[in-house]
Amino acid sequence: MTNLILAGLSMLIGAVEPASAQESGGPSPDFVAMQFQDWAVIITPGASEAGTLNPAGNALGFVCGQQCVHFLDVQEECRDGSSYRAVANVDDRRFDLGLTCHPLEDRKIFIIDMSPAYLTALSESPSLTFDIALDKGRNTQAAFSLLGCNDAVHLAAEAVVAEGPAQGP
Repeated sequence: MTNLILAGLSMLIGAVEPASAQESGGPSPDFVAMQFQDWAVIITPGASEAGTLNPAGNALGFVCGQQCVHFLDVQEECRDGSSYRAVANVDDRRFDLGLTCHPLEDRKIFIIDMSPAYLTALSESPSLTFDIALDKGRNTQAAFSLLGCNDAVHLAAEAVVAEGPAQGP
């Protein structure tokens, strides 16, 4: 996993605030920000992100650069490159997911190993809850709104496709 994939993620985590406004303008032509219910989209040259924050400040989202990944930030310590298990509860469905710990500036985030059934469930539900098994027998939970998720993720993915893959140094 390259740092380029996650290049704009810290900007998204700092910028996303749940709101009900549909769109808000960005500060320059090189930066586009839009709001879709509880999800925000940030598009910059070479990268795009879609994400949301829950009331506890945890982030869930999608970022595209040279590759696209889904991420989860629950503000917990994890070991770089280590794998973790999570259960995602979407409505009455339960999905076992793998998470991989990645450093991002001064924090650690999880990259979510996606499954087609899980992605389909995301598009059909208004909310999602994760139960994550951490080190030393600890667990943490995080719940997120999915209102606006479909529109935000599709826009973020389309922005990178329209622009073409980001170029590395």
